[in-house]
Amino acid sequence: MISNRTSKIFRGIGILIVIASHYAEWIFVEPQYPTAREWISTWGPIGVSIFFLFSGYGLVKSAQGGENNYRNNGGITLMFLFKRFLAAYLPYLLIVGAIHGYFKDFAEADLEFYKKFLTGYEYWYMQVMFIMYILFMLIWRFGRHDIVRVILITAGIIAVTARLYNMGRADFWQLSNIGFLIGIYAAVCEKYFFNIMNKVRFKLSVLLAGLIGFAICFKGMHNASLTDLTKVFGWEMALNIFWAIAVLGLAYFISLKKEIVFSALGENSLFIYLLHTILFWQLIFKFENSTYLMGVIFTALITVCVSIIIGNIYNLTTKHLLMRMENK
Repeated sequence: MISNRTSKIFRGIGILIVIASHYAEWIFVEPQYPTAREWISTWGPIGVSIFFLFSGYGLVKSAQGGENNYRNNGGITLMFLFKRFLAAYLPYLLIVGAIHGYFKDFAEADLEFYKKFLTGYEYWYMQVMFIMYILFMLIWRFGRHDIVRVILITAGIIAVTARLYNMGRADFWQLSNIGFLIGIYAAVCEKYFFNIMNKVRFKLSVLLAGLIGFAICFKGMHNASLTDLTKVFGWEMALNIFWAIAVLGLAYFISLKKEIVFSALGENSLFIYLLHTILFWQLIFKFENSTYLMGVIFTALITVCVSIIIGNIYNLTTKHLLMRMENK
């Protein structure tokens, strides 16, 4: 079983990968190492895959935790829904709402603006996550068997991914959605095959299979002609699948109870994601006397510190609220 601390550690690594990818993409000066810059800018999908992997895994585990007491609804209670609201949607509303307020976007906002704001349209990761959360909760709530639930969720995620691909949303980023399914598969399989999945030999097999598959797909993707989008799409999808499997296998091995840096980043990763864009463009020009690299480092450090402060205040407030509600 993957612990909550382990999940936070990997989320912390994931958010650093996403930030590195974005910072490399946003370079507005001639990079000293253009090949490295181009390579790093492609890291984003594998960082997002980490978040989706542990989101899928965590949702199933949370639902299973309440399933014994709420068999008629699969553990999807009002409290379950409220916790998801506090964990994802409310922080989005508060942070992005504050950003729009800072730029005075609400002054001349129309109905279309509010529609995009409330659905996370401008933050594609948030919108996709909202869709997958809603899809999961509806199917898990009304499904009557885990196998049926998994089949329906798989069909739903494939449909959502195909829709995003046809819309051309964010290039191939939508293929990170596959990580969400792999997380769900792992959590469901644990319920029935825990003894097998807990063996070192099995964990090592999953890890090696993921790493080998990732290496093969990475080489195949970069050898494919960019003019043949079908081949690139296929290699990219396979790459995300094997990457998620490799991360899953590694997560079963990790047990760092005293690790605090990456777990702190992971616990506040949503706030870092929501704030890192605006803080980058507001801060990067403040370091004109420094080299571009030093400006990026200072910007990243300030972003992380501000996000952790805001995140800790928010988390403490919501934990206090939940404790009061559960004690009533």
